[in-house]
Amino acid sequence: MGNHLNLDWTQIRSELIKDLQSLLQFLRNPLERIRSAPTWGWPSQLVFLLAMSASSGALNGILSKSFFRLLEGIFILPLSSVIVLLIAAGFFYYLSLFLLEQQIAFKKLTSLLLLVSIPTFLMNILSPVLGLFAPILGLALSGLLLMVGLVENFKLPRRPIIKVVAGLYLAILILWLLNAILTYRETRSLEQFRKDPQSLDILERELRRGR
Repeated sequence: MGNHLNLDWTQIRSELIKDLQSLLQFLRNPLERIRSAPTWGWPSQLVFLLAMSASSGALNGILSKSFFRLLEGIFILPLSSVIVLLIAAGFFYYLSLFLLEQQIAFKKLTSLLLLVSIPTFLMNILSPVLGLFAPILGLALSGLLLMVGLVENFKLPRRPIIKVVAGLYLAILILWLLNAILTYRETRSLEQFRKDPQSLDILERELRRGR
């Protein structure tokens, strides 16, 4: 049993180098390369996802001049990215299996999702500079690549895939905008309290009356 647990690090390193080359080729022409997405091994997928998410989060924190965002980008974003990718892969796998009656390769699907997430990670870096436009554009580009990738790689019907991806994009966009509005209001309230300490006393009195 111990032999099965031994990892061939030489082979893993060789696969990482080969998969990195295919990643660089994708970056040169994303829309064309996504039509024949590579199937990366699990070590390559994990390394690429952790590296992209951590670097994206760290650069976002640096540009926003926020130490908290920097730590969040390095430690929390990579973990959440792995979870989101697995959830998305499970969603599209079972969508294809039960609704479209086609079974697709799970490893190739996760490789595809990893590739299409690159624009989102890149726009996350620029969000402190470009504001709301950056994540909206990143999600739109990822959605476009996802539509093309699912149809071309797995021969799924075009119209249902477009409807599903567009619906997911709108749902994510609405939730993200609501969260951004709430965050903005909370920030404004905190700034108001800092400028006018008496407003905090007024709020406390109102809360006591409510009791």
